[in-house]
Amino acid sequence: MKKITVGFLALFALSVNVKAQDYKKVRQAMLISQVGSTGEAKLEEAKTELDKIAADPKGAGAVETELLKAEVYGTIAGNENLKAKYPDAANIAYQSFKKYLTLDPTEAKLKEDNYAGLSNIYTAFFNSGIESYNKKQWDSAYDAFNKTSDISDFFLQRKMLKASLDTNLHLYTGVTAQNSLKHDEAVKHYSMLMDANLAAPEYESMYTYVVDYYLNKNDSAKFLKYYNLGKQYYPKNDYWSSARFDFLVHGKSPSEVLSIFERENTGAGLSAKEYSQFGSYFVDDSLIRIMPTGERAPYFKKAEEAFSKAYSLDTSDVISLYNQAIVTNAQFTEAWDRTTELKGTTTDIKTKRAESYKNTDVLADKTLDQFETVYNRFSNKATRTRVEESTMKNAAKVLARTYEYKRERTKAKSTPQDYDKFDKKFKFYDTKY
Repeated sequence: MKKITVGFLALFALSVNVKAQDYKKVRQAMLISQVGSTGEAKLEEAKTELDKIAADPKGAGAVETELLKAEVYGTIAGNENLKAKYPDAANIAYQSFKKYLTLDPTEAKLKEDNYAGLSNIYTAFFNSGIESYNKKQWDSAYDAFNKTSDISDFFLQRKMLKASLDTNLHLYTGVTAQNSLKHDEAVKHYSMLMDANLAAPEYESMYTYVVDYYLNKNDSAKFLKYYNLGKQYYPKNDYWSSARFDFLVHGKSPSEVLSIFERENTGAGLSAKEYSQFGSYFVDDSLIRIMPTGERAPYFKKAEEAFSKAYSLDTSDVISLYNQAIVTNAQFTEAWDRTTELKGTTTDIKTKRAESYKNTDVLADKTLDQFETVYNRFSNKATRTRVEESTMKNAAKVLARTYEYKRERTKAKSTPQDYDKFDKKFKFYDTKY
């Protein structure tokens, strides 16, 4: 019994010894490849010996096999001539490196070999990423940069680099992820740069992208974190007021937004841009637009107030005044329609019609006042943009129609002395659009 056991142990020892010798051949060839003129030949010899081990069931998947595959193929990937001959060398090295780490979490053998080959894997993937990036091959560029980031993070976690973050690499990885529509991955890499408080001009779009991402994810905490950082570093960017408004109204009903406006419209209030955004919401929101006229009225009132405050805070923003005038005119038009619908000769109908006309007349005067301000601001300019020209003509059209209303009202109000005045105004504006 003892003889059988001893014989088995002897055979086992012989097997191990043979494998050790095989690994030694690989290591010797690798060592010689680092010096002299036969470097490439010796590197290929190391690969040949290693491939034999990997093909042997006893060597395939072993700790040292995977380590040497990472080192040998990584070194090949760093050799200009051999990487062309073995184009998949970097990928093989990377996969073996990842497998090795699972087999030897202590990294003992890797440390003994002084992390050989890893820097070549990094360089090979980075250069491949740059090549694909320049060709706008975003998917392949992202794949290469992402693997490079994996190696870089390995170095950084072990304090093997002086830097605390591989900034250019994470920027490349983020950009290529974004361009290949891998939004989660793009934000992951961008966030690392933002968390490091990087704020050069080339990073500005990165901040707006991440803020948008967390707005759409409805992640309030991260939205506010990166919103505040972006606003701090790029205060002149108009995007921040838009982002804040979207954050305030995101997923809210019109009545909730109305309450938010009342809450925000206190003290120092909102910025001109934010007032304008609230005004546009109260007019253009799809749920408000389908409401019956009576239900829309409170929102139109708030829109008018919001645009008015926007213009008072920034009188150069004539578009806000124009929008306010549009809202006033909409109320005037609705009031006019309601008044003309009051037909009949009963005392009750006459009373209601008279009261309705009073309201319509007030809104007509407000419409004229606001649109004439808009018209005059643009008509007095020596040159106008296409938008300004179009806005001025639209204002003239509304003014002509409203003065026509005022002219016809002089008959009902028995004020014929005003007829010519309003008719003159009507004829003037009627030629301006």
